[in-house]
Amino acid sequence: MGLKQYIIEVGYKDNILDALGESINKDIHDLGIKNVTKIKSVQIYKIDTDLIFAQIDDLCCKLLIDPITQEYVINKTIDSAANEKHFVIEVWFKKGVTDAVADTVITGIRDLGFQPEHINVHTGAKYIVYGKLQPKEAESIASKLLANTIVQDFFIGAAEKYA
Repeated sequence: MGLKQYIIEVGYKDNILDALGESINKDIHDLGIKNVTKIKSVQIYKIDTDLIFAQIDDLCCKLLIDPITQEYVINKTIDSAANEKHFVIEVWFKKGVTDAVADTVITGIRDLGFQPEHINVHTGAKYIVYGKLQPKEAESIASKLLANTIVQDFFIGAAEKYA
């Protein structure tokens, strides 16, 4: 069986408070950037494995989400309001940096009884930043609040890329 890559995004359902997003929004305002209206935080899992889609779907339900408060998508992006101005900022560990959450996910996969011949997991975070931002403001938010640039890289995309 060949290797496949799955990108899983986990976020809060629309009717659930995103406390991390709210906290980051307050921190952004403390930076002096006042035109951000809200932040949506999303956990990202990049899994390279020989598991099939149905197994990945099963492990999402059993391991990666709280089904009461969270939703997930596989190989898609969590919907952002395309009609609202926004930037998407992704934060990932740099190559060679220990990703303890990824190690825990691998252990959880095996504990659930899946025995892939190959499994490689990387975790990251995605932030959808709503508001009329300039690219320099998005970079400031990423470098000052969202990423520890010693151990993490960040990538910024404008709304047009994700809409």
